[in-house]
Amino acid sequence: VAKASYVFIALAGVVLLFLLLQTIQNRAHQVMRLSQGGFLIAFQVAGLVATCTSFLMQPKNDLYCQIGFPICLVSLHTYYAVTIARLWRIHSMISPMLLKSMGLETPTAMERIKRLFCCTMRTNRSTSPDQEQDRSSSNQVERSRFVSDKQLSVLITILVVPQGILQLLVVLWEPAQRDTTFNDDQSVGTAVCQYDDSATLAVWGLGIFGALVVSLWIMAYQSRNLPSLFNESRTIFETTFNTVVIIAVGVGIVVATDDPDVDYMVRICVILSITVNTSFRLIMPKLQMVYRGETVVVSKLVLDHAKKETMRRKNSSLSVATSDADTS
Repeated sequence: VAKASYVFIALAGVVLLFLLLQTIQNRAHQVMRLSQGGFLIAFQVAGLVATCTSFLMQPKNDLYCQIGFPICLVSLHTYYAVTIARLWRIHSMISPMLLKSMGLETPTAMERIKRLFCCTMRTNRSTSPDQEQDRSSSNQVERSRFVSDKQLSVLITILVVPQGILQLLVVLWEPAQRDTTFNDDQSVGTAVCQYDDSATLAVWGLGIFGALVVSLWIMAYQSRNLPSLFNESRTIFETTFNTVVIIAVGVGIVVATDDPDVDYMVRICVILSITVNTSFRLIMPKLQMVYRGETVVVSKLVLDHAKKETMRRKNSSLSVATSDADTS
């Protein structure tokens, strides 16, 4: 089981390392700059750390038991904290623009958040007559991104620090210990990592992480139809939903089998599926644009989307009115 897990971790690590190195190498490219390249790198580093340290989840000795779970949980928490911060930036910028374009009423509190970043772009391989104007708009976006990086960093810090402090307390005050469980006739023993029955900090850590994932999923659901660069909002929504399903299935398998080896492999599979699936789907489209030599210019995607939504609303209202008339 341990050797198989090492193979899976190594393969996943190679994929994530490739994505990370390519992002760093092309971080000066316009696609990466407009995609919040610095936060993309932090996002991938957190995922790579969670992947490469997942082998510590095996009950090899007391040290593994004490630090394995906290390190992986903090890494995954950071992974999703960066994701939710980037999604917040997309939502806070695009929603007010859509409302203004559609002529709707005053935005809600969520939509009044300071516009942080405009990632409604279109791709273009050739130089267009409007490129100078697009470059000016792009520079404004770059300045907005530079100013708002501090705000996003503060948000990520606020989301991650409580989990980090909690897991530090787990290691210092309520560390897990390596123990041995036996079968019914006490003939075969299996090593496991166990917390004391009175330990509660680890449970709180899982609860905070679960709340973060659910919050991300709800936010991604609300933003899934917003136009954004590479349709990131919908991708985040789909990958977060997959995460919830994977965790639920994993917990079900662990509870049903009650086998330490199965427990370890399920944890490995859950961590690897989360990091590889999410990172690949978010990063690879950007790298493909870089490889094709495409550039990103500010477009009228938001306005076009608003027109479509306005037309859809009018058609819906017309259908309702027609239905009411037929009923009368």
